Amino acid sequence: MIKKLIQILSKRQKVSLIFIFLFMLISVMFEMLSVGMVFPVLKLLFDFNYLEKIKNYLPIIFQSIDNINLIYLILILFLVIYFVKSLIILFIQITIARFSADIGRDISQRLYKSYLNKDYTFYININSSVIIRNILTESSNIFGLIFHFSNFLIELLILISIIIVLFLFEPANTLFFCTVIVLVTFFYIKFNKKKIEQIASVRSENDSLRIKKINDGVSLIKEIKIYNKIDFFLNEFSIVNFHSYESTKRLKIFQVYPRILLEQLVIIFIVVLTIILNNKGLNFSELIATIGIYIAGLLRIFPSSSRVITSFQGFFYNLPSVYNIYDDLTESKVNKQLNVSDRKKLNFANDIIFENLTFFYPSSKSIVLDNFKCIIRKNSINIITGKTGSGKTTLVNLILGLLVPKSGNISIGGVDINQNLGCWQNSVSYVPQSINLLDDTIARNVAFGTNDIDYHLLQECVNSVELNDFINSSALGLETIVGEKGIKISGGQAQRIALARALYRKPSVIVLDEATNALDNKTEELIFKTISNLKKKMTIIVITHNSNNIKFADNIISLDKK
Repeated sequence: MIKKLIQILSKRQKVSLIFIFLFMLISVMFEMLSVGMVFPVLKLLFDFNYLEKIKNYLPIIFQSIDNINLIYLILILFLVIYFVKSLIILFIQITIARFSADIGRDISQRLYKSYLNKDYTFYININSSVIIRNILTESSNIFGLIFHFSNFLIELLILISIIIVLFLFEPANTLFFCTVIVLVTFFYIKFNKKKIEQIASVRSENDSLRIKKINDGVSLIKEIKIYNKIDFFLNEFSIVNFHSYESTKRLKIFQVYPRILLEQLVIIFIVVLTIILNNKGLNFSELIATIGIYIAGLLRIFPSSSRVITSFQGFFYNLPSVYNIYDDLTESKVNKQLNVSDRKKLNFANDIIFENLTFFYPSSKSIVLDNFKCIIRKNSINIITGKTGSGKTTLVNLILGLLVPKSGNISIGGVDINQNLGCWQNSVSYVPQSINLLDDTIARNVAFGTNDIDYHLLQECVNSVELNDFINSSALGLETIVGEKGIKISGGQAQRIALARALYRKPSVIVLDEATNALDNKTEELIFKTISNLKKKMTIIVITHNSNNIKFADNIISLDKK
């Protein structure tokens, strides 16, 4: 587990972790020194004879100072040590917080990159709520895990250092107290470790389900209102929401117990120690000094012990997050794809040839395409028809390079597109059946994925898809906000914006996957007339159920005959 945690860190983060550990050791030294000074300082205040004894061990320059001023000097030194120790601990805590936040931010970024670069088949087999949970929640939990682990280490080291100091003064009593503390802590952690892991598992599962239920509610809001299903979806969400917060509540309760238990043990120990030391016949100054150092030590041991247990619990509570994201972060193919803007276009001077194309999905034994053959001529309109389930969308995904055929190939000029996938995808544009627009301006939706917008090219694309009337009628023109998924505009306007987006890339091939099926016949015909005007510049591949659109085709590819 620790190995996996280390593996997901970058080299820079591993180096930072080493420096934090070194500062931890420095703080431990100051902690030992500050606690160790309590005994001599208290003894000095109540026994001047003790001062005369230690003067012999001081440098000559200090031996000439009178007793009162020497005590003041020692007290100032004591305060300075405590002040420096506090600054070091403060610095370490700030560094740990920054380090943990940096890791959480970095992991979230790397996860997003990993998911964007995954093969299309990955998205077929996973719910988007899991992806959202991992990027937002699990990466944040890694931040918590690192923070708890670092605090666990520093508090454990401080705890050990103080116990060593106390052991030097009262070995027997310290050993007894430490044995009790260790046993209580051990059995508490042992009996609750599995419970914490179960709570964490419930939290992780229900965090994902909460996102899923929210997504369902928002995406189906029309149906929910029309069918009066608000109570149903609210109840579905409330169940997983309850379990998620219940797990957090249970963890908080578990974290309260150690503090209360340890507090009782510390009070009992101080009372028992006072009785034991008094029965030993110690003089007043020795009794005060010994009890004082134990009080100083125990006042530091108590919160440290409590934080050790709490950090241990927090560590195991966040531990499932490592397992949930480990494979996605360490996947060797994370940088498989290149940014589209950095790739050259394919020299599209030949027809597209489909030769013995066979495909089936890993989760299904049925063959979707079996030895499919056809030729798509350059600068032509090609309409793909077929009944539902005949493989039209699968064929489109193969053309786009999102899927790889099990056998056969798609080639241009004798070159398999999957052997030069980057250049091929840079030559293709795509308009899906369900239009997804950014909750942004028309301009940014058309330019898509760039802040460097070519407004001259943008205007050409807008003219080509006949969007001018709509844009001119809008007060903000190209800066009009279309809303999430284009909710503020009509379906026809959304289709034209999506088509303009496809043209903005200056493609050699444009693929429309039932992109006009949701439109009325008049609007659909207008869109197809617009498409027909584009074939002089590019090859057009269209999937459609509407037989009226066949009249626009230069070539009809029927998958019902396969």
